[in-house]
Amino acid sequence: RMKTPPKPSQNPWRSAIFWATLHSSRTIKRRSWLLWCMAGIIWSLTQKTMGSTATDSIRHLLVHFIPLAALFYGTSVIREEVEDQTLTYSFSRPVPRQLIYAARLVAAALPLLLLVVPPLLVILGRQSVLSVPAVLGAGALSSLLFCGLFGVLGQLSRRPAWLGLVYLLIWEAGVSKLPGFLGQFTLTTQIETLAGIKVNRAIFGVMEGLLTVPQALGLLIALTIL
Repeated sequence: RMKTPPKPSQNPWRSAIFWATLHSSRTIKRRSWLLWCMAGIIWSLTQKTMGSTATDSIRHLLVHFIPLAALFYGTSVIREEVEDQTLTYSFSRPVPRQLIYAARLVAAALPLLLLVVPPLLVILGRQSVLSVPAVLGAGALSSLLFCGLFGVLGQLSRRPAWLGLVYLLIWEAGVSKLPGFLGQFTLTTQIETLAGIKVNRAIFGVMEGLLTVPQALGLLIALTIL
């Protein structure tokens, strides 16, 4: 059983930073996280040998790996508090609950982002087409957005992992491949647009993103805040 954590600051924002730091550091110290980090770096180093282009490798990380990993990290935002018996302690502090929940989402997204950044940097180092800040920004927004989405799903459903997997397979992986305006309603399409990657329309060839980069950025930031 987890020991009662030290008393955080009475300042709401400092307390939120305290909770985000506490839970993200716990995740990063786990052996499973370190193994995933090493596996990601090894995978990125082998992509050129396997014949994958840098753009395809970055697309796989942004629109496949991050959503699946966020499904694991995001749905456990509140469940971990319940299992560790720290939920009551968290909500008993003089901090708005919304701020505590936001801190927990950041704590879930930060380890995920740290998993993705090293492979992204390795891949970006061997290409000159995509912008490094744009790709890293897309990765950060993608991590926060999907963790937030699956965090809400984790509170509304008793089986959030299954519902999240269905959502990813049918909507994000399916609808995003269709031609026309439907693609702009998928998060992965906007993430690809923000990263400067041409949207892959499967059978129908390759098309540009349906929104401009500023529009995609504004939409992703708005959804992340919500």
